[in-house]
Amino acid sequence: MKNLVYGSERVMTGDAIADAVLAYSVVLAQNSTTDVVNVPTFDVDGLATRMGLVLGPAIAVMTEPAPDDELEPTDPAFIADITRRINRFQRHARTGQHPDQFDGFTAALDEILDPTLDVLDALDRVIEICTRCTSASEAGIVLADRSGTLHVIASTSERSSDAEEAQLGTDEGSCVDCYRTGNTIDVPDISTHASTWPTFTETMRDRGLVGTFAEPIRLRTGTIGSLCVFATHNQGHDDRDVALIQMLADAASAALVRQRDQGRLQTLDEQVHDALDARVTLEQAKGALAHRQSIEVDEAFQLLRTGARATGRGLRELADDVIRRGERLDGLV
Repeated sequence: MKNLVYGSERVMTGDAIADAVLAYSVVLAQNSTTDVVNVPTFDVDGLATRMGLVLGPAIAVMTEPAPDDELEPTDPAFIADITRRINRFQRHARTGQHPDQFDGFTAALDEILDPTLDVLDALDRVIEICTRCTSASEAGIVLADRSGTLHVIASTSERSSDAEEAQLGTDEGSCVDCYRTGNTIDVPDISTHASTWPTFTETMRDRGLVGTFAEPIRLRTGTIGSLCVFATHNQGHDDRDVALIQMLADAASAALVRQRDQGRLQTLDEQVHDALDARVTLEQAKGALAHRQSIEVDEAFQLLRTGARATGRGLRELADDVIRRGERLDGLV
């Protein structure tokens, strides 16, 4: 359960519903427009009802954990409707995005391949560019260790991290199949694979995600992981999107090789374990910062990403400062 914090009001509703409303409020703010949504909730007597909320610019909406309740609203139709509304804006954005989609891409690749970047920052650059330059809503990277076990190394949000972890926990999904086969996996509508990936499909639906695309990360003739993107629409990815995702998957591999050529790490397995150690530090920092600032974990995650760029520090370094020195990043809140 979560509360939608709306001004001085709190509307208790289901996790997936709250996340969908929050995502839609961000899209409306980005497009300088307003809309009304009727959020499923329940009244003081526990009866199902709805509350109308006006969403748009300058209207603050946040979420916070609420006590678990057996009456938690689940309304797939409401989430599907919100997803359709979000898709309308995203399709419009993509129409104007494509002519300039490749502009600045060479400079972005140079940044990814900077050998002074920590491996965590290099891969974070990959997924950030992926969501900025394509129609993907979320992105993540998984890499395999020496035993072939996949690990989540980078993700754009808690939502994408949940989608990736769900795959690794059940050994099903686009990034798993991509790594296993070494082939591109393109599934614009996850419902078409419900029988093949039942748990992953349910996780995607719960997180308001509809489509997925996974591109193998290769080194020589082997596949060492995958770049997995997620979309809140079922329109798939056009040829320009696919070309960029493929180049970014190659850039992720090149970034690992570039760092190894600098003598910082000797083997790919050492790099994966080093990145995993950094990821653990990042996860700890997210929790610590969320507690100190009384914010959601995902908000803390985005604050760390923004803070690292703003201060010129790496994610690992900033996360370590949050844990060991109690840094709060107040100037960025």
